[in-house]
Amino acid sequence: MNTPDREPPSDTLPPELSVPVSSPTFTADVDSLLLNLKLGARAARPAADAPPPAIRGYELFEELGRGGMGVVYRARHVALGLDVALKMILPSANADPAEVQRFVSEAAAIAAVSHANVVRLYALGSAEGRPYFSMELVKGESLAARLARDTKLAPRAAAELLAAVCAGLHAAHVAGIVHRDVKPGNILIPEAGAPKVSDFGLAKRLASDLTHTLAVMGTPEYMAPEQAGGRAKFAGPEADVYSVGAVLYACLTGGVPLKVKDALELREKLARELPVPPRKVDAGVPRDLELVCLKCLEKDPRDRYASALELADDLRRFLDGKPVRARPASVVARAARWARRNPVR
Repeated sequence: MNTPDREPPSDTLPPELSVPVSSPTFTADVDSLLLNLKLGARAARPAADAPPPAIRGYELFEELGRGGMGVVYRARHVALGLDVALKMILPSANADPAEVQRFVSEAAAIAAVSHANVVRLYALGSAEGRPYFSMELVKGESLAARLARDTKLAPRAAAELLAAVCAGLHAAHVAGIVHRDVKPGNILIPEAGAPKVSDFGLAKRLASDLTHTLAVMGTPEYMAPEQAGGRAKFAGPEADVYSVGAVLYACLTGGVPLKVKDALELREKLARELPVPPRKVDAGVPRDLELVCLKCLEKDPRDRYASALELADDLRRFLDGKPVRARPASVVARAARWARRNPVR
């Protein structure tokens, strides 16, 4: 992995990068940039297939990936000779102030978290009316690519990987950020070093959030029931714990806890259907790791681990050969949970 050991000094940043993370007024600068982008959004409407604008101080190379709102390029900061990942809003979203705000909010969410297991943001700016931000370039592959190649991970490798992911998520939660889209594609595995959580495009701040109350946000196979039930606005750290459990399930079994065809089926299954226990899919899954996984996947957030840190601790207990704190639910507890899932019956 060829990533920097330090953030680029703010005095060497090109003029477009007017909001370096190291700035003591970063939050105020973000608000100012956001206002300027909103005011200029109607005037700056490049064609949907327009090439990326030239960004002074950067060389843009190949495209690394794109989603519904943004595209990521491998780029180089010319003055520093530093390879970075540069994410830019798509032209089609450029004229929508809400999309601009969500894009800038993603950068602010990354900037709020400083942890070895979360990608680092360097700076935020705009070029020709299109906002962009530069961040740490992780040279390696995503967990999704690893699973596509190997199908599953060894139980200990899965536990080690996700314990590190939980450490990064806990740092985000402490900073008041809930990721809301933890999945294999957003977990990066470098060629050397610790895994990193990326893509905070659906993240929310616990203190304030742009999500509409009935919005359904996230990736269906890894989404917590409260997100699928149209309560994404109220999803807390426990939603990320559920998603980590779904990722652990994928690492152990090569599949997902629940397969769905559409949003309606997703809502019904997440509300009532329990996943097949990992050991019934693969008898080689250790019993304690199955207990950890199933505790994460509880329907009610109150029945899951209280925090990502608590989940990381149980994963480390498994790695250290100690009994995990997750225990099978008693008959009474199972009956109570069934009643909560099926109130009418």
